[in-house]
Amino acid sequence: MRKQHRIQDPDVIDENVISRLLDRNKEVIVQFSSEVYNSHILSKLNELTGKYDENLTIRFYGHYSSSFDCSIVDQIPEVKSLSIDCLRQAHNLESITYLKKPEKIRDRRIRAQRNRYTKC
Repeated sequence: MRKQHRIQDPDVIDENVISRLLDRNKEVIVQFSSEVYNSHILSKLNELTGKYDENLTIRFYGHYSSSFDCSIVDQIPEVKSLSIDCLRQAHNLESITYLKKPEKIRDRRIRAQRNRYTKC
């Protein structure tokens, strides 16, 4: 099993750092606890997930001050490993079903609208 290296709420994506970590046999998890990401960051992550395997994970969690919009995954169609978990609310859950390349989607429960639990 690979050791994990987490990159928390980055404001820039450093491909060299991610590449070195993956080359050292680590699983890299780029994770966002709130809406600090933008289209540039997501575009760069999409590019990288197209180059690397499921050992590069994109994770969305938290977002406690708002409902997480799962349609954000439309901006990362190349993602092979996706984790969406530990959310109080989420909407547009159906967006996740449109992903074509996931080899690994973390099967977590998220609290969706009206406090119902929904698989994501």
